[in-house]
Amino acid sequence: MSWHHADWLSFAQAVASTVAIAGAFGVVFLQHHLEGKRRKAAEREEARRVLRIAVAFTNKAWTVVKSVGELRGNAELTDREIDRLKQRSDLNQVLEAMNGLPIHILPTAVAAEQVIRARSELAAACFEGGKRRDVDGPGTQEAGAMWAKWAARLADATEKLRAEDEQLASQ
Repeated sequence: MSWHHADWLSFAQAVASTVAIAGAFGVVFLQHHLEGKRRKAAEREEARRVLRIAVAFTNKAWTVVKSVGELRGNAELTDREIDRLKQRSDLNQVLEAMNGLPIHILPTAVAAEQVIRARSELAAACFEGGKRRDVDGPGTQEAGAMWAKWAARLADATEKLRAEDEQLASQ
């Protein structure tokens, strides 16, 4: 049996069809691979964005707690109820913002641990800040020391979060 011209054309058409089908599968797999890389890059960028927000919120918490500590620890200043209301408001605002951070998106366990730690310290400060005092009076060193402790812990958490952000930026 010999192959005629039409048989060779049919064979060439079948080979071309097979190559086209294989090429189509190759394109689909390549698109899937590129989409996966794009999605991972977007997830990494979202995690870094949340980390930068966590750094900002933790820094704000440190600033507020430090400010409250300086006011409540200064014997030359009068600790007034109106000031305490403003301080409570500021503390609760920062705590609410920190509680809104999606920890599961943070890029590292260290970052999540530091955000949880900062939330805990800020919650303790909010609890103390929410206590009522019947009388306005000068600040005390004991009160200032308690707030300084929370401020130091928040400063440490902020520094560790910044270090995580810098480490991720260098990668």
